[in-house]
Amino acid sequence: MNIGLDEIDQQARQGAASGRGARPPTILLVDDSAENLKVVATLLETEGYDIRIARDGRMALERAARIMPDLILMDALMPLIDGFETCRRLKADPRLHQIPVIFLTVLNSPGDLRKAFDIGAVDYIIKPIQEPELLARVRTHLTVHRFQQDLERKVEQRTQELMVANRKLQQEMARRCRAEEHLRHIQRMEALGQLTGRISHDFNNILSVISAANDLLVKRLRHAGLCLDETEVIGNAVDRAARLIGQLRAFSRRETLHPEMINLNDIIRGMEDMLRIAGSEGIVLRISLDPDLRPVRADTAKIEQIIMNLVVNAVQAMPDGGNLTLETHTATVGRDRAATLGVEAGDYVELVVADTGIGMDEAVRRRIFEPYFTTKDPETGSGLGLSTVYGILRQSGGGVRAESEPGKGATFRVYLPVCAVAPPSA
Repeated sequence: MNIGLDEIDQQARQGAASGRGARPPTILLVDDSAENLKVVATLLETEGYDIRIARDGRMALERAARIMPDLILMDALMPLIDGFETCRRLKADPRLHQIPVIFLTVLNSPGDLRKAFDIGAVDYIIKPIQEPELLARVRTHLTVHRFQQDLERKVEQRTQELMVANRKLQQEMARRCRAEEHLRHIQRMEALGQLTGRISHDFNNILSVISAANDLLVKRLRHAGLCLDETEVIGNAVDRAARLIGQLRAFSRRETLHPEMINLNDIIRGMEDMLRIAGSEGIVLRISLDPDLRPVRADTAKIEQIIMNLVVNAVQAMPDGGNLTLETHTATVGRDRAATLGVEAGDYVELVVADTGIGMDEAVRRRIFEPYFTTKDPETGSGLGLSTVYGILRQSGGGVRAESEPGKGATFRVYLPVCAVAPPSA
């Protein structure tokens, strides 16, 4: 009896549609005999399976790639590409290699059986087939295949969950490492501040004695009608030393501050002419002020000193000229950034001083706020300018951070806590 391929396929589809379940397992039958296809297709479709067919190995590979069946039943003896080669190609394809393949064949030698399993088949049934045996093996391998798919999905899902958890853990570990590093930096700066405070206190006591003795010497010389130029040298040296002590006291947060409600924009506007003079030729100053900037409570003179120190530092970093930018913003400082700044989380006024100068590497950036640390010539920098900025801000409840890379300029971000009440208007 001559039965067409399309007729068999249509009958198999109709049988599958009337079978049990809305989405029955799909089985691809591969055989060059239409009679064999009809017999097996009829048997399986009565069990509710969705049956698809192929008459040779090439068609089997194409249909398998298109429909992704749950199981393949295949004859070993076929023209052009036999079943063994078809199975080998299926198992070599990453998309198809997990589809179970059962051979239905008349070949019954141990060598053929071993060959089938060597290339990846899951079972080997010798014709003529026994219906109960075929159905039992089909059900078994479909169940195993479904379990494998479920297991692989669960493994993949769990793997993704573990990867996400691992990324979060690594991020948390990195965050904690950064927090610990910043904590150690703050503790080191606190220790330096305490040491500097004690030294400046003792130094100030000694300097007071020197200054008093020099004043007494000047009075006695004047009373005797004499004058020594050395007394003026001593006085100038005392004044310079007093200014140095003032900077040390600022870093150690032992200066007396006179805080008041101020608007940082007003401070910058009042200093604009001075800032332009501080900049050398070839430096372009750009000022951008937030019109809705909230007030802060700070010492006006000390804030002016902070701004001037940062501007001078930026100018010195641009010997060949460049761009100098001052900006103000109101910013919310979150928990992580607050930890790095050593401040409480909350709302802050942010002053940004950015330059396009030579920049600095990480090793320098970590130490720039330490007293007496400088990369400049000793005659042009004492190493106390930025440490003074750090100390004043810490004493005012704020903080400062630096961002820089070699050759890419530097950006200093100053944070001062906002005031809840606005200053009275003039």
